[in-house]
Amino acid sequence: MVKLRIILSLACFFPMLIQAASLLQGRVCDSQENGLFSVLVCLKHQQNCCCYSDTQGYFSLEIPDTATDDSLFLFFVGYKALNIPLKGLNYSSLLEFKLQEDNRMLNAALIEHNPRLSEAFSLQKVDKMDIYLSPVSDGDPLKAVSFLPASSNTAENANPEFRGSPASASQVLLNGISITAPVRNTQLSGMGNFSLFNTELIGDMTIYAGNPPLSRANALSGLVEINTCNEIEKNETQLAFSMANAGLFRAQKLGKEAFVQGYANHQFSEPYLFFNSGGNKIKSFRTDDAGLNFRWEKDVLFINLYAYGISESFRAEDYAFGKNVATTAQKLRQFNVLNLGWHKDCYYVELNSGNNLSRSDFALGILQSVQKEKEWKTSLNIKFLPLDFLLLQTGLAAEYLSLDFKTDKPAYAFSMSDSVPLLHQDTSIACFIPEAVLYAKLQLPGQITLGLGLRKKILSEKLPSYLSYQLNLRKKFDEEHSFLISAGNYQSCFYPVYRYTRFSLQTSRQMSLEYTYEGEQLFIQTAAYLKREKSPSYFGPEYKMKILQREILGLECSAEYEWSRFRASFSYTLLKASIEADNCRYKAENDLPCFLKAYCSYTGKHLLSLSCSGVYRMGLRYTPVESGHYVAGAYAFEPQYGALNSQRYTPYFRLDLSLNQVVFGKNQRRLVLFATVGNILNRKNQKACLYSPDYSSLIAYSHYQGRRYYLGAQLSF
Repeated sequence: MVKLRIILSLACFFPMLIQAASLLQGRVCDSQENGLFSVLVCLKHQQNCCCYSDTQGYFSLEIPDTATDDSLFLFFVGYKALNIPLKGLNYSSLLEFKLQEDNRMLNAALIEHNPRLSEAFSLQKVDKMDIYLSPVSDGDPLKAVSFLPASSNTAENANPEFRGSPASASQVLLNGISITAPVRNTQLSGMGNFSLFNTELIGDMTIYAGNPPLSRANALSGLVEINTCNEIEKNETQLAFSMANAGLFRAQKLGKEAFVQGYANHQFSEPYLFFNSGGNKIKSFRTDDAGLNFRWEKDVLFINLYAYGISESFRAEDYAFGKNVATTAQKLRQFNVLNLGWHKDCYYVELNSGNNLSRSDFALGILQSVQKEKEWKTSLNIKFLPLDFLLLQTGLAAEYLSLDFKTDKPAYAFSMSDSVPLLHQDTSIACFIPEAVLYAKLQLPGQITLGLGLRKKILSEKLPSYLSYQLNLRKKFDEEHSFLISAGNYQSCFYPVYRYTRFSLQTSRQMSLEYTYEGEQLFIQTAAYLKREKSPSYFGPEYKMKILQREILGLECSAEYEWSRFRASFSYTLLKASIEADNCRYKAENDLPCFLKAYCSYTGKHLLSLSCSGVYRMGLRYTPVESGHYVAGAYAFEPQYGALNSQRYTPYFRLDLSLNQVVFGKNQRRLVLFATVGNILNRKNQKACLYSPDYSSLIAYSHYQGRRYYLGAQLSF
């Protein structure tokens, strides 16, 4: 109770930090009254007196008493500048300023600087402010994706899962290079603590929920494409502090042609676990990471380098096969992504290259595993405009992956006894995957956009030869209504894990129909899709990985409405999923007849933002254990399973609350205070069954995260 009072007192203190009433307060919007973000607001003759509007267009500017004869100057790229004398402004009320679009067009028709041919067929495009404003993201890019209607993630982590497919079927690209295992081991709610990516370095993020573009990567079911910033507005330093993290970020221009962004974080567990200890199996965690992004661009050429390194450790307690066991994990990792680009007139050439080096140490009870990974990836793409209505991309891609596994595991997978014999496994494997790519986008009469893609493995080695192909067609009836029809046949490599130490091919055939309505305040999207997939999956009753066939029929409906300072959304998803094993078909774990997501947010005129989000879905299916059979050599009971996925956990329900306060100071200083309460009802959502050691009875359930608190601040100057 004392901890709760402390947290509530701190949260209630946030609104008291609002600036004095002497500030000039206003809102900048376009002709449709949509708020404009990052508009420069300053005094014309005092350059140090300035600020930027927030994501809703609101700003607060302190006006010196000596500036009575000055003018207020508002500037934003793509809009006509506004100049207003201060004498005519009413300081006692919230002022509104409308900027008019500057519609000057270039006379020459040139190919864009970095054309993304498939972007017209994406589900959604997100920038970094969308990530920060998401009520469930805690400022993390991949965690923000989990609240999209097309996301079918049910594990409360940041792994991208779309439309019923497993995380192994999705890919995350950073500047054109796929990043293996983009999520940290530590599962902690907090800004930037889930994925490997710093939100401040993100220029945009494009999400493809189904039929991912073959022009970018050989993903199977979903794709998250992250691109770093092409430019920065100003030099900036950020200091971040929270219950579990201390971080430093710096953005610095290097003349007119280059800039660099760097950051470092230290994550610690003591304050977080002190306030969130109830029912928490996490014992400790630690993370130290650092990243750097450098970009140089001049005329027709650019170079971009992203480098990142992380050291992390994690310790928890788990219950496995009738016994409490300790879980520990340690990881060292470093990866780089280098991009070179050249463009002239209607031609664009890009070379992307990346490498990944890591070592992971993992222990679950008596099971011990060490994995070393070396990975190199590269792609060469040529994009050109042979006709006014046709964009083409062709190129080559290659990937080399080398893995080394050293594992000591029990001879009987169902035993965690200290007396059970151990099996030692020492495996080194490698695979080289070269591919050829051809993609075309046609702009046809009647506002029809057609996309065609081919991706073929050109040399056979560890994997059989394959050909992936796709078709996307978008029809726009006007500026508000559009339909998208997509279909394709996809193949990709399943990366080995300690349970399955070999390379194999996973496949998917899918088709979908989507409708989108995009009004000034209302956004509606619906989708129906059918997928048939085949990939290695862990098969619990036999304690091993098997090639399983999966069939998914889904329906999505979502709506988002924005009015003044309010924003609300609601989505419904139906997943009819089944798997086939040993010539028998069963319901899949994530066969969900009801999956609901909703959120609402309000931003006050003093930049106090309050948001609430909720998730409701049917419980996952599971295979019950009916009895146990004692095995002398294992020194343990072997569970005897019932019908596969014949039972279902109780419905899952969760409410989250977020409070943010933005305080502007002098000389462009900005302080952001945030507080979140996750699972505010402290609902016990069932996650797994816990049985007695002899499996004669069900003794309890393990649960997802209970109520959690998180507080922090970010200072920018």
